[in-house]
Amino acid sequence: MTPQELSRLIAEELKSTDSLTDWRGRPLRECLLEPKKKRFLNSHNNNEPEDLWLVFEEGPNLGEGYKIVYDEELNLFGLAVNGVHEPVLVGLYGNFLETLRSM
Repeated sequence: MTPQELSRLIAEELKSTDSLTDWRGRPLRECLLEPKKKRFLNSHNNNEPEDLWLVFEEGPNLGEGYKIVYDEELNLFGLAVNGVHEPVLVGLYGNFLETLRSM
């Protein structure tokens, strides 16, 4: 998968949700990122490192708040948070909107 393909996948889901905001009241589209691969520790697998696509950061400053990631092998979006040394995958939830609503 390329960053452009992943961006299109998210855009398709968001077509009918232009007015959505994240739970802190920021416009959703301000939190979307250009997808990039990043290393995350999987909290459900002994903190084994995994490369996932980072597509969303919740906080007003990069790196703050929840993150939404995409696992292309499982075709699932999930939540991550900052860890002590590396970000940590909290869990995988489903499509982008299901993951957003699980915050």
